[in-house]
Amino acid sequence: MASGELAGRGPCTATLTFDGALLRGATCAAQELAGRVKGLPGVVSFSGRGVAGAVHEFMYDEAGNIVGADQPQAYTAENIPHFTDCNTPQGITFLTSSAIVELFGSHHAGGA
Repeated sequence: MASGELAGRGPCTATLTFDGALLRGATCAAQELAGRVKGLPGVVSFSGRGVAGAVHEFMYDEAGNIVGADQPQAYTAENIPHFTDCNTPQGITFLTSSAIVELFGSHHAGGA
């Protein structure tokens, strides 16, 4: 789960939460993830793929239409000591990150 305050305007002023998991077959080097989104009107789920932590995620509305995207950044000095946790039985349990959230369509004209 990833959660944080949005720093935009309009609908982008709440706490945004991504609640998901790596999908079967994903590894620390090749990620595939999906889950639910809370806190952003019109967005209910996300899915994404990445390589070595460089992830691109799409965000979807209730009908399954792509309504936005984000690219979470987890390469921080605080996280470097935890990258090898991926190879432990419990895996990575905590990382910090930031992301620019981009919303598509006229109903999101206020921007994030």
